[in-house]
Amino acid sequence: MVIKPYEKANPEHTQEKDVEKIISCVELEHFALNDVYLKWLEDHGHNNKGIGNGIFYEYICDIVAVLSSQINFSYLVLHAYNNPKVIEAYRKMGFRTMKDDAEDIVPMLSDVRALHCDYAGDCRFMFEEVESILFEVVRRNAYVQ
Repeated sequence: MVIKPYEKANPEHTQEKDVEKIISCVELEHFALNDVYLKWLEDHGHNNKGIGNGIFYEYICDIVAVLSSQINFSYLVLHAYNNPKVIEAYRKMGFRTMKDDAEDIVPMLSDVRALHCDYAGDCRFMFEEVESILFEVVRRNAYVQ
């Protein structure tokens, strides 16, 4: 926040907060197949198996690589549809839930609600370290060449 010399700031915005750790992250919003697309696939005799993986590894990982070279962030986070099949698919992509990683990241968070907002509803908060995504990008690029 930038405060000009002639402006009065709300004291709440300028006082030190009790912040133990800041966890930098970027949220992957609305990463899902919508009903219209699923119906189109069904009508044309296709299934949706592997589409999420394909999009993630062919596009999103590269976007994360470019973005991480421009801004500093440690985690890619998302709110996954709370379905065991969906959660397992994200786990196979390297994402973890708070329950999976309770020893590591949860103790650093005093207020998980800051990361899991009301908007997310019943969805499951999941995260993956950017370093592991970058490693995957390098590995896939080496395999292609």
